[in-house]
Amino acid sequence: MSAPVKVFVLKHVFKDVRNLKENEYQCGPTEEHFNVSWKMCVGRKNGYLSYYLRCNQPKTTEWSITIDWKVRLISIGGKIERRNSELTYESNSNYTSWGWDDFIKWKDMEKNFMTDGNITIESHIKIRKMTGITKKKLRNFDSKMNIFSDIVLTVENEKFYVSKLFLASQSTFFGKYSFALESFAI
Repeated sequence: MSAPVKVFVLKHVFKDVRNLKENEYQCGPTEEHFNVSWKMCVGRKNGYLSYYLRCNQPKTTEWSITIDWKVRLISIGGKIERRNSELTYESNSNYTSWGWDDFIKWKDMEKNFMTDGNITIESHIKIRKMTGITKKKLRNFDSKMNIFSDIVLTVENEKFYVSKLFLASQSTFFGKYSFALESFAI
């Protein structure tokens, strides 16, 4: 069985881009996907619209993320300017942003993609490989949950404080035996 595919789309309307000055940048909001913070940025550089995808991971551990990345600058009339890339972000790199200084000529962007001074960009991202990035716990079953639990599961010396009712609702095995359980070790 293959691992689930990790894909997401960042889409943002960059406002008032027409007033960006040379070497000035504007970033969209930070979004979290698969426990990683992402942000898109645009700028004006040497007569071009620049575009970058920023990966904001803490430098506390070693990590890397390899992605396939498709960027689309979209016009109201359906015109699309696109770029594709494969890249890797790493904790030991000085670069947290990747992209293009010369995504599209500024004049072409103004003429074909800007509406009322705004532009719309989508980044379609497929994570090919992630290392060193931990998953967030969806539920907490540590000793703080002792007051709500009536059973303790032990898995490889780690204790999980849970409710028999919760176990019964999540598992046919525990549903069948939940009232007979006092503790259970795996």
